[in-house]
Amino acid sequence: MINSAISFPNFAEAKCKEGDPEFFFPTSKEEQAERLEKLQSICASCIHQSDCAEFAITENIQHGFWGGLTAEERQRIVKVRGKNFDLRHKRLHEIIIKRSHGWTDHTIARSMGIDIKSLERTVDRGRKKGLVQ
Repeated sequence: MINSAISFPNFAEAKCKEGDPEFFFPTSKEEQAERLEKLQSICASCIHQSDCAEFAITENIQHGFWGGLTAEERQRIVKVRGKNFDLRHKRLHEIIIKRSHGWTDHTIARSMGIDIKSLERTVDRGRKKGLVQ
């Protein structure tokens, strides 16, 4: 069930708006597992994926599937970020999400408007800080 206390962002052309919004809010771990592949597919095809994930992380939303991430995945990101989160961490987060959905580094760099060297430096910094394996 969707929590009416959430102030949902207005992402134009969001893929989640094309179907039943309840689908993005499984009521059990089993239901989430059954839907996971489809949810990830929908989010991966959405132009708002990163912004949606960032919204849910920033707002500390504890339920539902946002920007290709489960609540548990978002909580891990919050822990890793800690209090010193900045733009570089946001960029790294976007790279990690897109890689997890099978995007190539060249495609990711193009989608973010950066060159491949910037992407590689961002990932290297994240690796040195223990944010990337």
